[in-house]
Amino acid sequence: MLAKINHGGAYNFLTKSKEEANELALVAFEKAIELDSEFAEAYASLSSFQEDLWDFENANKNIKRALELEPNNSSVIGTAALSSSISLEESIILLEKAIRLNPNNYFNYFNLATSNW
Repeated sequence: MLAKINHGGAYNFLTKSKEEANELALVAFEKAIELDSEFAEAYASLSSFQEDLWDFENANKNIKRALELEPNNSSVIGTAALSSSISLEESIILLEKAIRLNPNNYFNYFNLATSNW
């Protein structure tokens, strides 16, 4: 959570430069994984962050790790669906699976709608 706050909030509200916010976010992601190396959502969030930084090799590695840890976690699957390493068709399949697993996660509905648009 702290990583997401540093990445999005600190930069978006101009309390830190984008570079400072990114560095703080990366440190927080790494700390979360250090504290719990089995925390799939930390790997998934780190992957999304790395995609934002155009670090596609590490993003792909981390989303794969997240899926290995929790292959039926709707948040992890929803994040994987947004990966640049998969096709639009694969993204739609993953989002539909994520919704079946957890119909209460509205992000997956939004992403499915935009994928179909």
